[in-house]
Amino acid sequence: MKKWILYLSCLALGPILGFYLSGLWAEGANTFWKQINYFPLRVEKIASMESSGDEFWVEASDNALYHILYPCEEDQVCWEKAENIPAVEQYEGSYKVSYNQCENSSFVYPLFHEIAMCITSTVLAPDAYHRVSLVLTSDGRLWIWEKPMVDPFTIMIQMMFSTVVGAIFGFLIGLFLV
Repeated sequence: MKKWILYLSCLALGPILGFYLSGLWAEGANTFWKQINYFPLRVEKIASMESSGDEFWVEASDNALYHILYPCEEDQVCWEKAENIPAVEQYEGSYKVSYNQCENSSFVYPLFHEIAMCITSTVLAPDAYHRVSLVLTSDGRLWIWEKPMVDPFTIMIQMMFSTVVGAIFGFLIGLFLV
């Protein structure tokens, strides 16, 4: 009797675990903080960020304003001095500026540095969204977390696939334990 209970629990917990883990994956658990290490100066303040996170403006330690592009290829020049901050096109969604923390409603791996300033932008599309968080740490370095836009049907297919794979693993584990 105990073997059957163990077998059925493995068979039930496999799909549940697969569904839960694929939900975490879809919410951004596959997205990590990346340091923007191609800008040579210490950053004092993030002045502005484009909603999509491709461009942002910072005030550096030399009291000048810089325009930085992201991502940056090896052969590209990805930053330049700027005279002013142009009007940033805001898409439908949200744009939050916070200090000493980063407000982001997705699953975000912790950034193990003290946060001085954070800008989080969410761009909404009809069936999906794109979320970017740009962080300035207390040591003057920039970090970015970006969850690209994914079609909700793709997410549902991944969740169903993970549930089936979880059921197969649960079945096999149950067979080996019984």
